[in-house]
Amino acid sequence: MQRTYSYRGFDVTIVVQTMPLVIAARTRISRAAPLVHVCIDHPDAEAGIAPFRLSNDEGRPFATHADALLAGFRAAQKLIDRFLT
Repeated sequence: MQRTYSYRGFDVTIVVQTMPLVIAARTRISRAAPLVHVCIDHPDAEAGIAPFRLSNDEGRPFATHADALLAGFRAAQKLIDRFLT
């Protein structure tokens, strides 16, 4: 899933990908879960803010795609606000 939002003149693209289910020796190690990638660009800037990945606070993938999208957008807002101040 990919979404692009505008925030304070910047284009924020959030890509949510589902990590595959990992099974080893018939034991489930981890379940399929969303992981978020965030790209921030400004139409007039020669170089944007470096793309980054996010996980939840415990370092694990997000529980839902909606959680991943929201976390990605919130992180982008914080970076843009710091960039502009």
